[in-house]
Amino acid sequence: MGFRIRKSISLGKGVRVNLGKNGISSVTFGKRGAPHVTVGKRGTYVGTSIPGTGISYSQKISGKKSSASKPAKNKTKASSPTATAQLPIVTQQLETPASPSFFDTGSMVQTNGSTILCPESTSPDFVSPNRTNTSFGGTNTPPSGGKHAKTPKRPGSWKRWIVIILVAVVALAVGNMSADPTQSNQYKELQQQLTTQKRQNGKLQQQVDELNQKLDDIQDLKDQLDQQKAEQDSQQKQLDQQKSEQEQKQQEQDQKQQEQDQRQTQLDEREKNIAQREEAKKQAQEQQLAQVAQQQQSQAPAATSFDRAHGGAFCSTAGATAQSDRSASILTCRVASDGRLRWGH
Repeated sequence: MGFRIRKSISLGKGVRVNLGKNGISSVTFGKRGAPHVTVGKRGTYVGTSIPGTGISYSQKISGKKSSASKPAKNKTKASSPTATAQLPIVTQQLETPASPSFFDTGSMVQTNGSTILCPESTSPDFVSPNRTNTSFGGTNTPPSGGKHAKTPKRPGSWKRWIVIILVAVVALAVGNMSADPTQSNQYKELQQQLTTQKRQNGKLQQQVDELNQKLDDIQDLKDQLDQQKAEQDSQQKQLDQQKSEQEQKQQEQDQKQQEQDQRQTQLDEREKNIAQREEAKKQAQEQQLAQVAQQQQSQAPAATSFDRAHGGAFCSTAGATAQSDRSASILTCRVASDGRLRWGH
């Protein structure tokens, strides 16, 4: 019994040839990983292999005898040249015949009143206690009490081959049998672990689905925000474009207004210049008229108060009166708002 490492060659389903130092050492029947039977020169072994290591554990069930019986056999052989066969002493009460002439007197031994008859040479299987058995080649010494040095007969080789064939058949049957793995404790533990793992996987999958749903919702919100941002950007772009257009229009209007103001300023200056020229011309005319009037007044008598005059016309003498040419009202020559003498009410 023990561990053994072999190199093996597979010859088919459940049959392998094991190689030793001197060639083929044995033949193994049985599937790998299952109980198997190994038949070889050293005997028949039943064992099982350790998966993944190439090591098998085997137990010898038949074959050659152990060497423990060899010393006894050698001991028997060593003592056989001097051994003498000793038969058990037969003590029997015999009736003494009337005539003892048929027996040798030297062969009769009287012990405790019993007569033991030991034939001298007629029976080779019996030995007299007082004589030496020369058939075994010994000396003239009494027997030492040893046993016969007979080698026990070994069973025939056909019996051993029958045992080997039966063991091989049993091994093939065991190897071909498909054991139900669902009944083992390890399978049940693995099944329980698998169930627990499936339950945990289900919970994790549910959490993952919820997270995916939340992620989808977040993605939808993000898409909506992106869309709103894009719309806001588009609106802002439109507003910026409109603002730029309005600013451009405002600039154009400001430019036009500036041009108009400039034109108006030019017109005002021109009108002012015209008014100044007219005013200067009027002043010059009034001065001329005043001079003419002074000359006429100095040359002619003063006009009567009943002279006719036009309202608003220039007059030369302050306080003078005249009748209006449009009505019967009396006009008076007085200083008007422009600082000149005019006819007025």
